[in-house]
Amino acid sequence: MRGRLRDDGAGQEESKVMREYESIFVLDPEVEDSQVDVEVAKIRDIVTEGSGEILEVQKWGRRKLAYEVNKKKEGIYTLVRFKAGAEVLAELNRRFRLNESLLRHLTVLYEGPIGGDVESYRENAGSAGETTGSPTPAAGAPATGAAAGAPAAKPQAAAATPATAAPGAVPAPAPAAETPASAGAADAAPAPESGSAE
Repeated sequence: MRGRLRDDGAGQEESKVMREYESIFVLDPEVEDSQVDVEVAKIRDIVTEGSGEILEVQKWGRRKLAYEVNKKKEGIYTLVRFKAGAEVLAELNRRFRLNESLLRHLTVLYEGPIGGDVESYRENAGSAGETTGSPTPAAGAPATGAAAGAPAAKPQAAAATPATAAPGAVPAPAPAAETPASAGAADAAPAPESGSAE
């Protein structure tokens, strides 16, 4: 049937799909600690009324904000991970916007920890004794780059960058393509600035 919508219930099944979400909200630092529990209870009620479930609650506590929000320099951070349908997410975001004690909130689709599950990450970090650092190459993989002592693939003229230039130095312009005959002439005398009268 051309031009008509078919009602086969596919839209209803899509709204019943339970996805895992992660929501972080920042409360006004002037609220009492018991208010954090009240806000978490409100979220729990919204999620469970929509046939969802709370998977994890992390109270991160009072932390400094990256920038002032409503003239506040601190906020009380809380992370809630839950499984729910789209209609629960819409209601939760609506309630977040109406809540005057919330400075900021963000809800995202949870995709799990980067590189695998949390338990294996914690086990690997605990056995190595490190939780930060750069990854090491796999066994048998050739080491590359300056750290391995290999020369660069193409030698290029070293230009002063803002990080390596002397204080007050003007950054050098990008070098133009040189021919062997003009290479020595470029070093002998600087080129005149455009637009200057001599």
